[in-house]
Amino acid sequence: MMPSSPSLLLIACVTLLLTSDSLVYSSPELQGKTRNLLHSGPQAGKTRNLQSPNPSPRVQSILSSDLKQAHVDYESHPFDRRRKLDEDFDPNQEPLDYQNRDTYESLRIKYIMDPIQSKPTYYESGFDQVLPEILDVVSQTWSKHLSVYPVTGNIPINQSDCFGFFAPYISSSLTTTGVADADMAIFVGAESSIVEGGVEVDLCETGTLAFAFCCSIDQYDRPVIGGINFCINNIGRRLTEEDGDARKLGLSILEERPIYRSILLEGNTATADMANLAIHETCHALGFALNLFKYFRDPETGDPMTPRPFTPTDVLCVDGSVQNLVFPSENTLATRQSSDGRVYHEIVTPRVTQVVRNQFDCQSLTGARIENQPTAEGYNCTGSHWDERLFLSELMGPIFSGYTDILSPLTLALLEDSSWYRVTYENAQLSPYGKGRGCDFVNEPCIVNDQVPDYGQGVFCNTQSTLTVAGVTADEIVCDPTHKSFTACDLFDINDLSAEAQATISDNRIELFSDPNLVSIFSRADYCPLPVIDARLDCTNLDNNVGSEVYRGESRGLNSRCINGQFGSNIVPGCFEIECDASQHKVIIAGQVCDFDGQQLSVRALDFSSATLTCPALATICPDLFCSGECSGRGVCNYEVTPPQCVCDDPSDTSAACSKDLPSPVVAPTSASPVQGMTVLPFILLLAVMLVVRSTQA
Repeated sequence: MMPSSPSLLLIACVTLLLTSDSLVYSSPELQGKTRNLLHSGPQAGKTRNLQSPNPSPRVQSILSSDLKQAHVDYESHPFDRRRKLDEDFDPNQEPLDYQNRDTYESLRIKYIMDPIQSKPTYYESGFDQVLPEILDVVSQTWSKHLSVYPVTGNIPINQSDCFGFFAPYISSSLTTTGVADADMAIFVGAESSIVEGGVEVDLCETGTLAFAFCCSIDQYDRPVIGGINFCINNIGRRLTEEDGDARKLGLSILEERPIYRSILLEGNTATADMANLAIHETCHALGFALNLFKYFRDPETGDPMTPRPFTPTDVLCVDGSVQNLVFPSENTLATRQSSDGRVYHEIVTPRVTQVVRNQFDCQSLTGARIENQPTAEGYNCTGSHWDERLFLSELMGPIFSGYTDILSPLTLALLEDSSWYRVTYENAQLSPYGKGRGCDFVNEPCIVNDQVPDYGQGVFCNTQSTLTVAGVTADEIVCDPTHKSFTACDLFDINDLSAEAQATISDNRIELFSDPNLVSIFSRADYCPLPVIDARLDCTNLDNNVGSEVYRGESRGLNSRCINGQFGSNIVPGCFEIECDASQHKVIIAGQVCDFDGQQLSVRALDFSSATLTCPALATICPDLFCSGECSGRGVCNYEVTPPQCVCDDPSDTSAACSKDLPSPVVAPTSASPVQGMTVLPFILLLAVMLVVRSTQA
């Protein structure tokens, strides 16, 4: 199907039609070539990002409260042994090896399902067939990466735990016996509202899929009780949207029910979207939350990083205000200002600092930035996620994409720096976004003189897109920054946006172009224009848009990636199987070896005419070829050698990931598991969506 408006038939212009089932290349070279990418309906043409809504006042109060302490039984906890050594130190005594790897075991998380199992909607919706498998994935994930000094007794449970949120479901037998064989207990609920002061408070506002929080910490400040609440009705609507999310979520449809029967764990992502969402929330419970940072301890001594008792202090916040808050010490969360005067905070603990230096190949970095646009109302001083401008592909970013959300060494390093965990880094995926791009990528603007600088090529974009009644008109369709899917550039003239879209653009936005009217709707990356408008083709999905190929040799599947190419005068991406060849330290695309970044490979279009593919940055397409585990935060990644290798802080450590003294836990049987945190729960980011809704109502 071709565009109906003659004004859209422009050379080198691609139109994403929201009212048809095809993306049509409207240049002369591509006349008649279509890719079946888009679907009609209110969600067509949306970005693939889901944003976290603001929590309810009740949730905000929970997140800002001091945490209850529960005394848990251990057999000679390492911190106790260290204190004993300090008190009764004999200079002739052999120092206690309180970090002996044999004393730590894989994290055991156990779920308390009574709250959610009491809800008829849990069964009526079919969520009961989805959730157990999701929680098993969560348990397996964290037990694979985290070890703790095991709890030998039971975790005590009281009616007042979790701020009374789950009190009606806490039985006398549970308070009597507690939770056995677990290092963390998680209440799992499905409350849609609560009554406070005689007023019903909505907990599941539009778009909220779940929220989670830490309830209690042990005597060493490690979280031991948490809660997660799922918004079942919103999840049902989310999973049954008619915009292809059933495919994206990797779920099998149970026809007679609005939710889905099982997660395909061997599908197009390492885990399904809902499992990744639950892993994200669990991470907040484990330690990645602003209200937990102040409880961090020195892993070597067990001493608190933030002095006790906690004392409010004046804090310079990201919005420029000064607030009197209980805030983590500068040895944990430091306040910085950029060259243009913007305030940000960064985690400056040792492992985090070294990992982020290795990730970007910038050894002068002083820490890893936290989001400077907090996602929770009432938490406007700083956030509880990594900064999206620098960490777009991180699972613990504020925006959940469902495509490339990686539990990376950076997040694991933060959990290790809390002192509560021993971490296994070696099998952690490395984040492709910004990998090895140097200090300029971190410290300098994403757009310079209206152009994408060398350090931002393949990440940022400056090609303007246009919203029309027909959809999004883009000059180019390109690969997203992680090379998984086809996208268009999020760069628009603000005057062309609908009133609804304009209302989302801040007056305090960062102006990156000489034309102040050029804006990005996706603001979380400091308004840097990114190719994130989803063109609805995921190269890793075997069944996605079969028959829409433009090049000979295209294929889709787990080993395929989006590769930018040129056909005639147009930039036209394709899906090609790749191989990250460690022996050559090179990527092989459709059988051809890329000898250097940016190399042009000759291919043929379907009609046998000549075309070329552009070799992507090796560190982006094959990040795991660069310094395993980011050297576990215990060494420097040397990018000057081929392949890049870790130079460990300990000269005797010759392991690839500087992991000689780190645990290699065996995955424990799954029986326990979930979450906490601030509130992350996603909802669909607008973009072209709003235009379609507006035109439908008109």
